[in-house]
Amino acid sequence: MSLGRIRTNLHAQYCKARQFHYLVESEDFGLVFESATPNKQKYVRTLVRLGDMTNIKKFIREELLKLTPFHQMSIRQLRQMGQRLRVRGYNTLHKGTLVQEIQHAVERVKESSQRIPYQPQQTGTTQDSC
Repeated sequence: MSLGRIRTNLHAQYCKARQFHYLVESEDFGLVFESATPNKQKYVRTLVRLGDMTNIKKFIREELLKLTPFHQMSIRQLRQMGQRLRVRGYNTLHKGTLVQEIQHAVERVKESSQRIPYQPQQTGTTQDSC
């Protein structure tokens, strides 16, 4: 294995570890972990120990949807969620319409078992690009 390939592989491992760290340090993860039942917390600890970032993201998405009543969210939060759920015109819709569209999008996702792209909230730390 060449020196260049070793460095590339090491850099990829470093980026994945840093990304995993940012996921576990995110506000979303803290919120859902603290509100989870002891059995779910045990499950998440196992996922963290195994380094299973995909299932941790899935857990966060599912639990956030259960925790957050859409009508209590700010318009900014709703627009961010609308963007993640790929709601058309999410940026120009009024709050009531946006809530309805998000609810429809969530139902579509549940029915078609599509994945919602997870984007952790920035907590003021700078993240290097990989």
